[in-house]
Amino acid sequence: MMRFGHFGGTGPGDGIGFLFFILMIIFFGALLWLLLSASHRRDAHSHAPFFGHGHGPYPQDHGGHNSEARAILDRRFASGEIDEEEYTRRRKLLEGGS
Repeated sequence: MMRFGHFGGTGPGDGIGFLFFILMIIFFGALLWLLLSASHRRDAHSHAPFFGHGHGPYPQDHGGHNSEARAILDRRFASGEIDEEEYTRRRKLLEGGS
């Protein structure tokens, strides 16, 4: 009687299945790593202006205005991260007052 399919022996099909399984683990691990690293970069970038990049404590755009820093300050105040006293003090610094 003739049977089709797997005949009970090991052959190249078994190795290919195992190789495919290993490749899938590597693929999903790399995908997870990329997602986590992208998330980390986005989080680190959103806090970067407060640490400065050689431009003082607040970054300024090319026109000499500090609209980006002001927007960040406004957002921090609105979210409750800083209080009104700290907001006023930092806003005066941004505007060039003392």
